Amino acid sequence: MTDQTVMLVSDAFDGRLAFSPGNKVVQLPYINYMRGMGAVFLNSYTNSPICCPSRAAMWSGQFVHLTQAWNNYKCLDPNATTWMNHLGKSGYHTHSMGKLDYTSGHHSVR
Repeated sequence: MTDQTVMLVSDAFDGRLAFSPGNKVVQLPYINYMRGMGAVFLNSYTNSPICCPSRAAMWSGQFVHLTQAWNNYKCLDPNATTWMNHLGKSGYHTHSMGKLDYTSGHHSVR
């Protein structure tokens, strides 16, 4: 079996539901399982309070002022290089799915 890395990024997920000690309000068995098997970043920071520019910064590895992604329409060029491209060139198999929202004019790529 090979080592695998899974990066799960949720949209509008309130971490207090899963990470507050003694939370009995919401049962999240799969989130709790992944939390127990991996790393959890409780004190994270985003480069932008707006969703697409924040994702553009995360996927490109650049600050918002370098991506010039200022709103939910102007983000990365669809052909922009991401860190997943770099991993692929280094021999890693990568795959992304779901709500990506980091390219210009495509607020949602499924």
